[in-house]
Amino acid sequence: MRISVLTFACLLLWSSSIAQQTRTASGKITDSKDGTPLSGVTVKGKGQANIVLSKQDGSFTISVPAETKTLEFSYVGYADQDLNIAENMMVKMFSAERSLSEVVVVGYGHSVKRNITGSISKVAPKDIENFPAPSF
Repeated sequence: MRISVLTFACLLLWSSSIAQQTRTASGKITDSKDGTPLSGVTVKGKGQANIVLSKQDGSFTISVPAETKTLEFSYVGYADQDLNIAENMMVKMFSAERSLSEVVVVGYGHSVKRNITGSISKVAPKDIENFPAPSF
């Protein structure tokens, strides 16, 4: 009885360690035109919720489950890319064909203007220059 409980416990620990195996992907993201590093690029595993942003020098490091094979890269003004995971990835982002006037930045992300169903308003500095605001 004691041996079967011990065997069961070992199998349970072994199976949980297999289920939680991850791998780390890292690399550098640059602009395809001039090779400057891009900071703030969104990187995530395809179908995963874990998201990281590239650093000031364009580098990124993300941990994804072992079965994840593809990373998704997105950045405002650039075309989204899906690339297979490799060691020391060198990602070149290409400018999007759409102009920035078609992109709307909202408090929780960005969207294409034609997909917005709510109202959009533009606030100019002159609209708020005489706005009474408390100060301490």
